Amino acid sequence: MPVLHVYLFEGRTVEQKANLMRNLTQAVTESLGSPAQNVRIMIQDMPKYNYAVGGVSVQAREDAAREKQ
Repeated sequence: MPVLHVYLFEGRTVEQKANLMRNLTQAVTESLGSPAQNVRIMIQDMPKYNYAVGGVSVQAREDAAREKQ
């Protein structure tokens, strides 16, 4: 039973996530031959201030970029 855990920054719509789940399921069934009903997908929405690159949160980086404009 393939289990996929997907982390996304908050802000995607329910429709976008449903489309992603359909496409991921199709990719798994085609790649691994697993029946679609055995594919499990968990999507975790994550605030941008909970993810950092080089010690600076993505939110802080975006805020700083907006201030420079």
